[in-house]
Amino acid sequence: MKNLIVFLVLIVVVILGAGLYLNWFSFSSTSSDGSTNFNMQVDKAKIEADKQKAKQKIQETTKDLQDKINSDKKQ
Repeated sequence: MKNLIVFLVLIVVVILGAGLYLNWFSFSSTSSDGSTNFNMQVDKAKIEADKQKAKQKIQETTKDLQDKINSDKKQ
């Protein structure tokens, strides 16, 4: 059970780290009258655009590998 919790925490940290690096998330805070508000914004359009880029890159890489395998078989 402990290993599962550690694994899930690690996944969350990796996703947050990647999200911050890729500008999927932004954090801000405001202070007034002795209280502080923290805000998190999620850029869904950026996430979707990055997802499509990754999908396209994977398809291109797969096609290149298939072409290379086929050309190696012919030789």
